Amino acid sequence: MKLTCRKRQVKVKNPWIEVYEDEAEYADGRILHAYTVLHYPQASAALVAENAQGQVLLIRSWRYPIQQEGWEIPSGSVETGEDPAAAAVREVKEETGIDVNYAVLLCQFYPSNGMADQKVHVYEGKALESELIIDEREVEEARWFAPESLYPMLNSGQIQCGISQLGLRTWLMKRTEAAE
Repeated sequence: MKLTCRKRQVKVKNPWIEVYEDEAEYADGRILHAYTVLHYPQASAALVAENAQGQVLLIRSWRYPIQQEGWEIPSGSVETGEDPAAAAVREVKEETGIDVNYAVLLCQFYPSNGMADQKVHVYEGKALESELIIDEREVEEARWFAPESLYPMLNSGQIQCGISQLGLRTWLMKRTEAAE
């Protein structure tokens, strides 16, 4: 049933996220007194980068909220006025030093649309070279992986990031369909 916002209080606001506590009303007049909403001022963009040998680029990063590190595809925020595809290519370059010559949309989605408005765009692209130069402030390690190693990593929890999970599974599915 559709809800409409009657009143909004900003609980947290910074450049990356805003947390609202809304009072919302159902169409039949019932009131929901506390609906928490996470607002992301910028969308996110990620990219599955493939090199000339068919390997996929992953980064290993420490994630404070879950107190763990794991393998992921490069990703980050889309800057104001920036095209999401350009942001995905930029993030790969910033995090790994790798240039990507194009970005084709794989999927776009809202990872938690029941409480957040974050939109994620995931692309695929071809890497122009394979020499890795990581940004040590963001990335612990970067490495090229054979496609056949990705399903075991996805299924064993080595890749925990939801954006990476969906992006890589979509890329693998597309690759399988193209081979048939």
